[in-house]
Amino acid sequence: NFKDDFGFANRPWRSAHFVNQEVFILPGQAYTMGFVFYQGEGGLQLRAEILTGFVLDDRGSLRLRLHHSGFPGAKAARQAREELAAEAMASEEPVTLKQIE
Repeated sequence: NFKDDFGFANRPWRSAHFVNQEVFILPGQAYTMGFVFYQGEGGLQLRAEILTGFVLDDRGSLRLRLHHSGFPGAKAARQAREELAAEAMASEEPVTLKQIE
């Protein structure tokens, strides 16, 4: 249980659109930095920063090595919590406070 985890991944997102700002390719590995834009129910739209890293395993298959995403700055995180809380309140499904904190 993490105090800043408000159940973001469990929300019913309709789509996610990735925009890479930088791509770094090295022998056997690659890293991307950019943004992911989430579209939720009721027109909710959020932008998060994202960092991913990939490696080739012994069989030559691509594997995820690193993933981090977050909202830039505390103000954005607070706004995201408030928007998710408003969405939850408008939902017909029962939502507990724990899901949006």
